[in-house]
Amino acid sequence: MPRCIRGGRFHCSQFEILVLWPLVTGSVSVVMIRGGEGSGCDSVACPAAKTAIWNSRKRLGDSMSTVPSNDELFSIPPPSGRRLVRLARHVVAEQLGEVDDFNIEEVWNDSVLQEPGRAFVSLDLAGELRGCIGYLEPQGPLFEVVQRAAIGAAFKDPRFPPLKAAELSRIVFEVSVLTAPWEDVEDRRTLPGRIVLGRHGLIISYHGGRGVLLPQVPVEWGWDAVQFLEKTCMKASVPPGSWRDEECRVWLFSSVVFRENSMVR
Repeated sequence: MPRCIRGGRFHCSQFEILVLWPLVTGSVSVVMIRGGEGSGCDSVACPAAKTAIWNSRKRLGDSMSTVPSNDELFSIPPPSGRRLVRLARHVVAEQLGEVDDFNIEEVWNDSVLQEPGRAFVSLDLAGELRGCIGYLEPQGPLFEVVQRAAIGAAFKDPRFPPLKAAELSRIVFEVSVLTAPWEDVEDRRTLPGRIVLGRHGLIISYHGGRGVLLPQVPVEWGWDAVQFLEKTCMKASVPPGSWRDEECRVWLFSSVVFRENSMVR
C-alpha cells in the first residue's frame, strides 16, 4: 500500500493547491501550489491553502513529526515559483516566435532566482508527458537552469519530436526545484522503508545505466516504494530488482513543484 495519500485538493483563483501527506511520519510531504502569476494565492497565507492543510491534518489525527535529519527540506517562495513557471513558458514561446506578456525584469529583481539551483521542467499535453529535461547539479543561477531545462524539454528530449507552435497553448508547464541528492548507504533490504512517497525522488546508477524519477511520479501512478525503485531501475535500463544489489548506487532527493493550472488558458 502506498505510504502517501493526497491530503487535499483545493482551488484558489488560478491555483490548484495539492497537499500530500506521508502516512508514516504524518508531516507535510509536498505542497504544490499550481498556477500562474497574479492569482493572489501566497502559500499557506491563503485561506484556501490553510483549509487544505487543516483538513489534511484532521485526517491523520493532527500528527506532525520531524522529518529525517538527512532529508534537506527547503522552500521556494510561491511568487518565485510562479515566476519560474512563467519563465519556462516564456523562453519556449520566444523560441517558437510567439509573444507573451511576461516581464523578464521580474526574474532579474528576484534574488531567490539568482542563487545556484537544480531543476527539472516537464511539459504536459492532454494529460500525457510531452517532454522532461532537468539538471541534478547546479549549472548556474536557478533561473538559467530553468531556462535551459525548458528549452530542452520542449525541443531536445529524444523521446519526443520538437514542440510545435500549434501545441503551445495546450501545454501545461511544471517546474520542480530540487535539493542536493544524498546517497543511501544503509542496509539495502530496508531501503523501501526509508522512502517517503511524494517527498523523495530517486536516482539509480548501476552497470553504466542511470535513471531518475521525480517525487511526484509514484504518487501520480499509485506505486508503492518497491515499485518506485523498480521503475527507476527500468528507467536506468537495468533489471527491476537491481536496487537490491549492494553495488547499485541509490540517491534520494526532495523537490518543490510549481505547475500551471490547465484551466488558466
